[in-house]
Amino acid sequence: MSYAAVNGINLYYESYGEGEPLILAHGADGNALSWWQQVPVFARRYRVIVFDHRGFYRSPDLPDGPNRAAHCDDLRGLLDALGIER
Repeated sequence: MSYAAVNGINLYYESYGEGEPLILAHGADGNALSWWQQVPVFARRYRVIVFDHRGFYRSPDLPDGPNRAAHCDDLRGLLDALGIER
């Protein structure tokens, strides 16, 4: 299990494969496990990164939010933490 310190929380993520990064972000009521069937296929060619948005499964939110309002900033923070420029 991997966590990155992002915007005041520990954001859960997993990374598979090598190559150009491919980020898979889940929808409502999902988490990183939503992509379990796609990851093995894409990881043959890409560095696949899946993560739990704040407030979902293994990524906590702060007691008073910001909840979904921070999802874009959290993704940007995760990319920075992983050294992914684009």
